[in-house]
Amino acid sequence: MTTQTPKTNAIVICDYALQEGGTGKWSLIGLFSQIHTAQFPVVHNQLCVYLNFTDAEGHYAFRLELVDLDNETSIIRLEGEADIADMLAHSEMVFNLQRIEFPHPGKYEFRFWANNAIVAQKVFRVIQLEPPKQEESSQAV
Repeated sequence: MTTQTPKTNAIVICDYALQEGGTGKWSLIGLFSQIHTAQFPVVHNQLCVYLNFTDAEGHYAFRLELVDLDNETSIIRLEGEADIADMLAHSEMVFNLQRIEFPHPGKYEFRFWANNAIVAQKVFRVIQLEPPKQEESSQAV
């Protein structure tokens, strides 16, 4: 494995990432950095994490983790390897994540690793909605 550490240009959370067949360009649909829910635990059905980085050349072991910042536990951990030929080129990765369970409101963080070094981080918030207030019923006397 190489010792060259990549530099991250972008880390984006979105609903979907689509790659155009002719040009290879990525379209990121529905960008967001937080979700809102009324009850916990909550399962988020689908999200994508898009990464764009450069200054990478050689063989890499990559890892994407979703960490609960309240207790530093890993909720998701995906691993893979890749060979990158051109240090000057922009490399892109897309992680499609499904059925992610968030146990409580708070801050979570996506961490992208290359050869056991964190090269990108993105905080992601899960916010609890206030329950709707119930109106007091008026009674006729």
